[in-house]
Amino acid sequence: MDVVVNGLVLGCIYALVALGFTFTWMTTLTLNFGQGSLLMLGALIGITLHVDWGLAMWLAALLSIVAVAAISVAVYWGAIAPFNKGQDAISWILATVAVDIALRAGATMVWGKSVLQAPPFFNDDLIEIGRLVVENQQAVIVGGLLIVVIALSLFVSGSLWGKALTAVAQNRMAAALSGISPAVIASLGFALSGAVAAIAGLLIAPVIFASSNMGAPLLVKAFTVSVLAGLSSIWGVVFAGLLFGVIEAMVARYVGSEWRDIFGLLLLVAVLAFRPTGLFGLRQIVKV
Repeated sequence: MDVVVNGLVLGCIYALVALGFTFTWMTTLTLNFGQGSLLMLGALIGITLHVDWGLAMWLAALLSIVAVAAISVAVYWGAIAPFNKGQDAISWILATVAVDIALRAGATMVWGKSVLQAPPFFNDDLIEIGRLVVENQQAVIVGGLLIVVIALSLFVSGSLWGKALTAVAQNRMAAALSGISPAVIASLGFALSGAVAAIAGLLIAPVIFASSNMGAPLLVKAFTVSVLAGLSSIWGVVFAGLLFGVIEAMVARYVGSEWRDIFGLLLLVAVLAFRPTGLFGLRQIVKV
C-alpha cells in the first residue's frame, strides 16, 4: 500500500508541472522546456523569503508564485514569441532550452550549489485511515493538487478570461476576429503555467532538498505525463500523472530502481509512436 501512496504523491507533482505545459499549448501551441527551472525558482524564492527574510509562510509562497508567473511571461515574450511566427518549432524549442540552462546557472550564482530544505507546512505526524498511513506533507501535496485543479477548472469554465482562453485554444484566428487578443491570452497562459510550477516547487520543497538542479528530472517526467494525457485536458493530465506515478513506483519497487527512469522514456517513445494525440487528445481533421 505504501508503494501506491508514494506513487500517487509523485504523480501529483508530475501532474502539477505537466499542467504548465497544458496552458502554454492551449494558448500558443508551444511548450516551455524551462518549466523545471520555474519549479526550482518557486522553491528557492519561497525558502529565501520565509527562512532568510522572515516573511510569513503564506506571504512568502504568494510572492514566490507571483514572481515565477512574471518570469514565465517574460520567457514567452523573450524566448518564444519572437520565434513563433511561422518558423520551424526547433527555434522556440532551442530558445526555451537555452532559457532553462540560463535560469539554472543564474540560480547557482545566487544560491550556490548547496541544497536548501524548507520547513514543513505541518508537523511530521502520520494520518492513519484504516490500513492506509499517509504523512502530513504527502497529504498536503495531494490536497494542493486538488485545490489547484479545481480552481483552474472553475476559472476556465466559469470566468470571462477562462472562456477567452478556451476560445483561443479552439481557434486562434476566430478569437482574434471576435476581439480577443491572442497576445494577452498567451501571457495569461504562461502566467498560469509559471504559477502552477511555483506551487509544485513550494509543495515539494519540505520533502526534498531544493537546489538549482532540482527541476531537471521532474521536467522529463512531467513532459511524459503531458504527452500521455494529450496536452489539452486538465483532468486528463491529472489522471495521467497519477497513473504514471503509481506505475513508476511499482517498477522501482518490484523491478528495480534503475529501471524507473528507463520506464518513463520508453513510455514516452511508445506514446509518441502509437498514439501521438495521447489518451485524452482528439485527432484533428483538416480539409486540404
